[in-house]
Amino acid sequence: MEIWIIGIVIVALMVYASTKIKKNAAKAFEREVIETDEFCVTKPEGLMHPLRERSEFAFEAFSKSFGNGDLRNFWQVNAELFVHGGKTLEDVCEEVKRSSETIAAEEILKDTPLDQRICLMEGEQIIDEVKKLVFWKIVENVPRKKVFEFRVFVLEKHLPDFISRIEEMIESFRVK
Repeated sequence: MEIWIIGIVIVALMVYASTKIKKNAAKAFEREVIETDEFCVTKPEGLMHPLRERSEFAFEAFSKSFGNGDLRNFWQVNAELFVHGGKTLEDVCEEVKRSSETIAAEEILKDTPLDQRICLMEGEQIIDEVKKLVFWKIVENVPRKKVFEFRVFVLEKHLPDFISRIEEMIESFRVK
């Protein structure tokens, strides 16, 4: 009889722990505003921002789901922010063009903060032999001599599912 009581207590603790873990995991994919000393971006629902001690990116986020079939090792969507020191907007835009298969759209924004220059680009890149659609918001902070390259990759098949969330991230990305 005593062993049954101990067994029931252990099962109850396991159920409780499992429920807490599931709730915390679900919170990771909720909409969230990420703000640092240098930038601010809204991470939409369905993407997770991992907290890593060491990363080459100032910000990154990715979808819960992966592609299908041959693309099962690739996130449906992922976003990255890379900060370039000592470069200009033109330098980074040229690097983007050289690394892309195609650039479908490019626009230098006119209505920007006085100390910033901004370029929006859309195109395609082949990464690990997989074609991805890419959306960029490239912001030069002139006084700091830094260029913030915010890029969002999406597997072509999943663009309709994520386009509004991609637009939200690109629009919300601000350099301070």
